[in-house]
Amino acid sequence: MPEDYQGERHIEIARCLPDHHGWKWVEFAEVPGPPPNLRPEGRPGLHVVFVPPKFTAAMALSKRVSLLLATRAEGAQP
Repeated sequence: MPEDYQGERHIEIARCLPDHHGWKWVEFAEVPGPPPNLRPEGRPGLHVVFVPPKFTAAMALSKRVSLLLATRAEGAQP
């Protein structure tokens, strides 16, 4: 949506992504207009869980290299 859009807006599922470890994944998009009322009375809604990215060995190595470079930039020896 354009940043200067002033009207009502809501979030919809834009597309389904491949399952990941048994979980359904989707991509969301912001769209103009009021949200549709698609949920029948008495039915449960969609439960969304946001999870942090998995901490990988590459991330750990990157952090260690950054700390090493910062230490050397300060003139200290590791």
